[in-house]
Amino acid sequence: MAASFTSLIPAWYGIRRWQQLTPAIRYIAWFVIVPGAVLGIGAEVGRWVFRYNLVILSAVTLCETVLLAGAYARALHSPRIRWWFKRAVGLFLLVACVETGLSVHFSRPINNYSHFLQTFICIGLAFAYFEQLLRELPNIHLERDPMFLVSVGVCLYYTGSITIFMLEPYMQKQHTTLQLWIMFIIQSALYMLLNGFIMLALHYEGHVAQRQRLL
Repeated sequence: MAASFTSLIPAWYGIRRWQQLTPAIRYIAWFVIVPGAVLGIGAEVGRWVFRYNLVILSAVTLCETVLLAGAYARALHSPRIRWWFKRAVGLFLLVACVETGLSVHFSRPINNYSHFLQTFICIGLAFAYFEQLLRELPNIHLERDPMFLVSVGVCLYYTGSITIFMLEPYMQKQHTTLQLWIMFIIQSALYMLLNGFIMLALHYEGHVAQRQRLL
């Protein structure tokens, strides 16, 4: 639950600096506000208080993917890449809706394919941004480029989490409680790392905007 609360810091920072954010980074701010802070904490409350959070967890996955795709749609310059990823997101939405319906019907999480598609899309978008930087070679400090920082965080979180998402149903069937808790701790650490990179991105985005107005 502590990992979900780490979204509150970049969410507050994003709201505070909203007017200074570019359209792409505003989507990242929405990423930590809606699926991160609001739905993430809501899912934890549902899990511990009501013992039910399947719909909220599905909404988290859906919102994360759509908002990240929106951010990269404004950061990537290639129309061809944007065209392909729009269709990948459309396929993801279809699969996510079907799996959400099955999860509600059977009262258990059924989300392997949507998590796989989410990971493929998010990591693919991050690598597309890396490729764009290598191709265009902009005169910037990468450690202060907001979308580069977001992309690093996205790659670390989703590459580390996909194995956990895929193994979770199997672990639950085998009743391996200790291994499940270890996996969730690792996932929480990766999520806090992602929020840390997003916080840095929001920080540098605000300072860059301030310097541009002063010049």
